[in-house]
Amino acid sequence: MSTESALSRVDNERGLGLLEIVISMFLIALIAISFIPVLVSGLRASAANSTIATATRLVAQVTDRALAQAPDTCAALQILGGTTSEVDAQGVTIEVVTTVPDLATCVERSTSLVRVIARDAADDSVLAESRTLLFLPGTSP
Repeated sequence: MSTESALSRVDNERGLGLLEIVISMFLIALIAISFIPVLVSGLRASAANSTIATATRLVAQVTDRALAQAPDTCAALQILGGTTSEVDAQGVTIEVVTTVPDLATCVERSTSLVRVIARDAADDSVLAESRTLLFLPGTSP
């Protein structure tokens, strides 16, 4: 009978008990909780990168528009200057400032520096920047 009771005891000990399952779930939960700070910092970095990508796209659009218009006089160049604002997907207001030489310092038949800066409107930090030289051929005499 002792061999039968030993065999029945072995048959009863197969599989996992409730205590083992609870302990393994607790250990898995501890491991998952340890990854939360990594996930949060990854989400913050992703949001910041998205804002910078939007600012870079806006600067490129303004720069491309300035190159496409190809102003030929200092007066035409003044039209490019100005400020625009746009809100990105994260709710950050991006201010795009285009600066051109004023009429007093602008010289026709030479190059003029056009500077485009994208800033975070909340803290005034620079997100993206572009500098482009435009040739102003002037009007023919």
